[in-house]
Amino acid sequence: MRFNEDGTITNVLTPEEDEEFVMELRKQEAYKDGVKTTAISMIEDKVPLAKIAQYTKLSIKELRELKNNI
Repeated sequence: MRFNEDGTITNVLTPEEDEEFVMELRKQEAYKDGVKTTAISMIEDKVPLAKIAQYTKLSIKELRELKNNI
């Protein structure tokens, strides 16, 4: 943490750290989107939800929600 002269916190991340943080969040979101796209394809191919959960690490609840939204 960085502190101002009055003791308050300021600029917890440098601009470079902030950019790196945002890029990492974008990568994680893209990964999740890819996993969900794969899961949807598997659901459409009638792969059992338990098997999809095993491969994608998505919960059965998440898979049921995806299935209901297809």
